[in-house]
Amino acid sequence: MRLWPFSFARRKPQQQPGTPLRKPVPVRQLRRVATRGTYRHIPRTGGIPAGFDDSLAAFKEQFKHAQDFVAREITIGPPPGTSAALLFIEGLAKKTEISENILENAMLLGRIAQPPVAGAGDELLDLLEKRYLSFAQTTRVTRFEEAVIAVLQGDSILLVDGAPQALRFDTKGWEHRSVGEPETEAVIRGPRDGFIEVMRVNVAHIRRRIRTPDLAVKQMRIGRRTQTDVSILYLVDVADNAVVEEVQRRLTGIDIDSVLESGYIAMMISDNVMSPFPLVERTERPDKVAASILEGRVAIVVDNSPFVLIVPTSFWSFFQASEDYYENSYLSTFLRMLRFAALAFTIFGTAGYVALTTFHQEVIPFALLLRVVGTHEGIPFPTLPTALILELVIEVLREAGIRLPSPVGQAVSIVGAIIIGEAAVSAGFAPPGMVIIVAFGTIASFTIPGYNMSIPLRLLRFIMIFMAGTLGLFGLGAAVMIVLIHVVGLKSFGFPYLSLYDTGTVHELMDKVMAVPVQFRSAQRPGWSKKNLFRQGLTEGRPPAPRAPRPPKTTAEEDSDDKSSPDDHDKH
Repeated sequence: MRLWPFSFARRKPQQQPGTPLRKPVPVRQLRRVATRGTYRHIPRTGGIPAGFDDSLAAFKEQFKHAQDFVAREITIGPPPGTSAALLFIEGLAKKTEISENILENAMLLGRIAQPPVAGAGDELLDLLEKRYLSFAQTTRVTRFEEAVIAVLQGDSILLVDGAPQALRFDTKGWEHRSVGEPETEAVIRGPRDGFIEVMRVNVAHIRRRIRTPDLAVKQMRIGRRTQTDVSILYLVDVADNAVVEEVQRRLTGIDIDSVLESGYIAMMISDNVMSPFPLVERTERPDKVAASILEGRVAIVVDNSPFVLIVPTSFWSFFQASEDYYENSYLSTFLRMLRFAALAFTIFGTAGYVALTTFHQEVIPFALLLRVVGTHEGIPFPTLPTALILELVIEVLREAGIRLPSPVGQAVSIVGAIIIGEAAVSAGFAPPGMVIIVAFGTIASFTIPGYNMSIPLRLLRFIMIFMAGTLGLFGLGAAVMIVLIHVVGLKSFGFPYLSLYDTGTVHELMDKVMAVPVQFRSAQRPGWSKKNLFRQGLTEGRPPAPRAPRPPKTTAEEDSDDKSSPDDHDKH
């Protein structure tokens, strides 16, 4: 007996008369059948085929899914001419340079030149490269995979019949944003230019500030599919070779599909990826990178990222702003001390309030204790849950203000904090003193110049509050000891993370906490420099050569100075 709908018997498909019933074919089998007769193996690696038809077919097969791939076929030389093709991707290469400097010269000058350009293969490539094509940067490519990567990077590849090589032209010309002021590291006095997402522009920013041939720039590609360009910058006669080799070893050991931002690299080369504290410094300011390179550190510039990585680093580097060395030393020292005080209040402000009001009321002065106890009357929640809820609300408001557009985000973060805080106090859900402490601790966290350092401090606040709310000041002290043990054991590329002595001098120790004037700073570079230790006053342990005396002015120069107009003096 069959009880509908609980029937598991298979129903026979209703076949229309005259229509044969076909068994469905799996999708994978359909794909294999469809490509079995047309599939042709094109090697992804190896040399470029010498035959023009074979090489062009290989590139078209490689880019068969890319509709923006352009293969412009031309003829070079007098009739019948030599077949050639220019390969590029629309949107990544500059069409103006391709038309004016490559195609026009190859097609016209190859015919009207005297004697006419004739021949094929390597001979024609030599004539085009050295005589007829007016292009600034041209290189030879012999490997097929190198040519494919060059096209994907925005370069153009010229194939010529009979040549097992190709010409590569630097025609990168994609759209990018203009250079602007860094938003995360704003200063009142100092340069206003910042890095952008183009690696060549970022390297040029550093080159403008360090004008010496000793600045080494080494490039590599990381990412099997993205093929992201990465550059390593350091001073040859200043940086320690062991640090440079370690950076190269860690970068070459990265095996990953994609590198979309410098944060990928920072996590892959970090000494302890499980630590919440940043062991790789990042910045958007070229002047900060230049100063770090001059100290002997290594900069890592990643394409498609406006943040440049600096290694090695220390805990104290995240509290030093570049503006500290541009202003008066007394003002800079005061601001740096203010940052350390803000650091302490950010970590221990709310936690100390919870510990004192919950376990150690005897420590609070009597007059203040009466006020605190009066504000806590009628609160339906204990002190610890109330503090955690307020901290979570502040973090939600901060995250919402960052993700929303700038005008709306500022309004949400400011107005939301005021409204929620006032409503919580009026409704009796939170004491006013705790709201003040939590709000001031959040504001104090913004004084830290390094944004990636403020993130672990925000996490530490919750740990400190929980320990203080469960064990009081003893739990807070235990949490501090655990964090200190962890931080003391950290290293950044072999250098201690909390090291105060980089050169073993008192001036360098003072510069960690105070902003020492430039003329009173240590003449020696920090400890990560092993070669050229002296940065002022001395060169390799010897005093600098005396300046040559200025030659006396000749009679003609004195006459020209007397005849100069007042306007010229005003211009100078």
